[in-house]
Order: sequence, then structure tokens, then C-alpha cells
Amino acid sequence: MASGHRKRKAAALRIEVLNPAGLTNVSEADRGVTTNQNNLINIATYSRDGVTPTFTAASTTLLSDAVSNADGAWTKAGLTGETTNAGVFVATSMSGAVGILSSGTKHYYFPAVGGVGTSLSVTGPAIIYSGEGPQASYVPYYLGGTTATGSIFFDSKITGSGTHTHVLVYVGGELASGDQIRLVTPLGAILNAKVATGSNTSFSGVVTNGATASASELSSALYRKAFAFQTSSVSSGFVVEFSSSAKTSTTPVAGVFVAISSGSY
Repeated sequence: MASGHRKRKAAALRIEVLNPAGLTNVSEADRGVTTNQNNLINIATYSRDGVTPTFTAASTTLLSDAVSNADGAWTKAGLTGETTNAGVFVATSMSGAVGILSSGTKHYYFPAVGGVGTSLSVTGPAIIYSGEGPQASYVPYYLGGTTATGSIFFDSKITGSGTHTHVLVYVGGELASGDQIRLVTPLGAILNAKVATGSNTSFSGVVTNGATASASELSSALYRKAFAFQTSSVSSGFVVEFSSSAKTSTTPVAGVFVAISSGSY
């Protein structure tokens, strides 16, 4: 007979992972694979809708390195975690500070793909984690459906106030093949942006429709990519969109964090 502990884990997996994806059982590819099974339990426990989420929406408590990097997304980007890499982003810090201040940074998860987007009226800085949270790797197979997006709309308050000229968005970590992060206008047009990738220490000139970070782009650029766009270009706000591909892969992928700050670049 299964122990009470095993029954609770099975119930959490069914309620928090399988049911939302319209599934009745885990994939055959995950059965007998301890690492994958443990990761599914971590999704059920620590994800956006899990039993004990890593953080509550809009929390301003800085996560420890161990928690923020439990899935290895920060390691993928050559970083250590929220605590070590907190600070104001400067053009020489692709491998250092990522624009997360030590206090006041608001934490969010991407909403479920294919569901209703989230609208926020907040002043930066902010950081967004993929839906499985920083303590689990995401698995496309368990996202449900087929191709879909999960988006957060930030209104004009995100630019903050003062003399800064640009909003900066830093994308770090790993995406599954075909997935991408896009920064778009409220009307859906990809933003024009200055871009820095990998070990670059300065931003490029403005790239038309350049504000995307695909799985292949991240993997070829040390798993980090940053965008700077003029505050005037987002006076109506902008959308940070997680765009998923067909959800057939059962391979766990670290996931991403998206840090949003402002400054002059």
C-alpha cells in the first residue's frame, strides 16, 4: 500500500501539473527516471500555482542564490543568483549585475500559456520567472495545449521617473527549442531595441524588431541577452511575452528570468 507521503505527492502532481495541462498521467518518458520525477514534484510544489510557491506575486524580498538558481537558470547565464548578482545594470555587467536592486524588486511569474495575460501598473525594477518558478525546470509537455503565449503587460509606470533615458530588459537562462521571449508594444509589434549578448560590454545600435530572445539565440550567446529601448518608445507601456512552441518535448529545461530596470545606455 502506498504511504501517506506518496499519496500526497501523487495528489499534488495530479492537481498542480497534470490537471492544468489536461493530462491524466505523466509521460512514459518520465517513468522510472528519478531526476524527471523529482522535477515534476518540484513543479507541483514551487511553481506559480504550486502547493508552496517560491514567492508570492509582487514580493520584494530578494531570493537567496540557492532558491533563485535551484533550476540552474542563473548558472546557464554564467551568474550565481539574485543575491550575488543584485545591482544596477551597466553596459559592462553582462556577467555581473543584472539590474535587480537589493530591495524593492517586484517578483512575478509568467502567466499560464494560452490563458489570460496579466496587466500590471508598477514601477520597476521587476523580475519575472517562467511559470514553473526558479526551483524547478520547465517541461514543455506539461504546459498543455499546443503553440501559445503567456504575457505580462506593464503600463507606462514601469519606466519610473527621473533622468534615465532607457528601459533595460535582461533575459537569462535557457528555453526549450522553438520557445522565445518577445518584447512587444500593446498592439503586438516587436520593439526596436539596442541589444547586448553574451560577453558583449556595449549595446549595438538600434535593431529594428530586435527585442526577441529565442532558445537558439540564448544558447549561442552564453544564455544571456539584454535589450535597451528609449522610455519614449514605451510611453504606452509594453508586453513581455513568453511564446511557446508545440509542447511535445519531455526534456526538462532550466527556464528563464527576465529582469527589468531603467537607466541611461
